[in-house]
Amino acid sequence: MKQVIALLSFALVSGATIAQVGKQVNNTSYSKAKVYISVDKPVRGVATEDKTILINPEKGSYAYIIVDNYPNTFPTSQIQLTSFKKYGGEYEKIDSKTYDIDRSLTFTYIQYSFNTTGDYAFDVHDGNGTFINSAYVTANAKTSTTTNNGGSGKYSKAKAYIALDVPVAGVAKQVSSIVINPDKGSYAYIVIDNYPTNFNVDKINLKSYKKVNGKYEKLNDQTYNISGDNYYTYIKYSFYTKGEYAFDVYDENGVFVATAYVTVGYK
Repeated sequence: MKQVIALLSFALVSGATIAQVGKQVNNTSYSKAKVYISVDKPVRGVATEDKTILINPEKGSYAYIIVDNYPNTFPTSQIQLTSFKKYGGEYEKIDSKTYDIDRSLTFTYIQYSFNTTGDYAFDVHDGNGTFINSAYVTANAKTSTTTNNGGSGKYSKAKAYIALDVPVAGVAKQVSSIVINPDKGSYAYIVIDNYPTNFNVDKINLKSYKKVNGKYEKLNDQTYNISGDNYYTYIKYSFYTKGEYAFDVYDENGVFVATAYVTVGYK
């Protein structure tokens, strides 16, 4: 599996332009091709399709545009992605970018950043300009993550915060900033406290962000096993570079729990 690796061109065009979904059937190279959106990176070319995704309007979020041509490989070593967003009931072109791909594979994928809510469409062509297929997705705003306040329902009292020590009986001293060794890095604990309600789930999902040029950019997305019989848990997290970080916590059902923030400096 190899991700697309190079951005070659960029163009911005205004005006109403309708995506071409479904018009690839006359080309035998792509007769079985499909393009779809997933919040998960594909494993051996397979991921769960998402028709809607949740984004944080303040930070943005990303998802993967997956181009699946199984069982055929790609006849060219490039693909072009044209993105659209719906305004006033019509799709308007946002941009068009060309990527290098590994043509020996039957699939490829592109990490795409969504910074505003709305309806999106994506046309994919190969390096010869041959249309492959289209994908559609709706980006909705998730519950607010601007503070440590928890989500709705059973997480209405939840909070997430950073601590330098392992919590004792669910309690640790919250810190808003930490310092690390620039050569070795350091770690802290992300504490998730849902007192007085137990989690009653076996896993939590942690999405981490770092602020770059004034905007939070997603770093990684990882799932952890927890004890659902407890009302708190914690994650040991390593920091290697200074900056402003944010951590969104979800349960295994995708329900938002809380967010933690921390500023990291050098010793």
